[in-house]
This record gives sequence, C-alpha cells and structure tokens, in this order.
Amino acid sequence: MTEPKPSCCGPVAQGDLPHVPELLEEGPMPAYGGAARGLHRSDEEQRRLLARLKRIEGQVAAIRRMVEADAYCVNVLTQVAAARGALAKVGEEVLQRHVETCVAAAFTHGDADARQEKIDELMDVFARYGGRGGA
Repeated sequence: MTEPKPSCCGPVAQGDLPHVPELLEEGPMPAYGGAARGLHRSDEEQRRLLARLKRIEGQVAAIRRMVEADAYCVNVLTQVAAARGALAKVGEEVLQRHVETCVAAAFTHGDADARQEKIDELMDVFARYGGRGGA
C-alpha cells in the first residue's frame, strides 16, 4: 500500500488547510524554506525544479547579454520565447503537484469552506497565469 502524497503546502489535518501566501507581491521576498513552510517535495522533484530554474537563469542572463550586444531582434525574441516556455513548464509542474496534494486534501478532508477556498484559489491562479501569456 502506498502512502498518500503529503501536501506541498504543509501538513494538512482534517479541516485545517494552510493558506498559501502570495509570493509575487511587491516588497521583500520572505524566506520560505522547506522546514519553515513544511514543504514536502521529494528530493528528486526539488532537484529537478532547481535544475530547470538554474537553466532558466542562464537563459535570461544570455538574453541580457544579447540585448547589451544589440543582437538582432528576432534572435532575442526567440530566446525570450524559449525562456518563457521553460518557466511555464516549471509553473505547470508546481501547479500539478499543488492540485495532486493541497487541492486533493481539501476535497478529501476539508469542509465546504476549505473546498471553496481551493476552488477560488485555483481560479485566481488560472486567471493570472493565463493573462501573462503562459503556455
């Protein structure tokens, strides 16, 4: 028998679903370490996401160098599209994990308010994500 996946947003007790803080608000970025937030990504999943993000950082740095070198616009735009696609893939993986864990927990263990909160949260994420040209 396999154990259910723990929540990516922290331990979930019945009727006690954690709120996921907004990380993209203006202002200083708070420290959200795995222990502080109770994240339960597997070591492999975290390694894979971090590797993707490091590649994206390299892509963005290369785009900056292209702009500094006054590279041909179409070449810059091609690289911007590639970086956006790579970042969208990270977002898709994080979203999938969230739905499989946090949202599923709300529907399995939460009350009607907890379920509605996750639905509202997802609708907000979809509206913002879709509005930014994500793939």
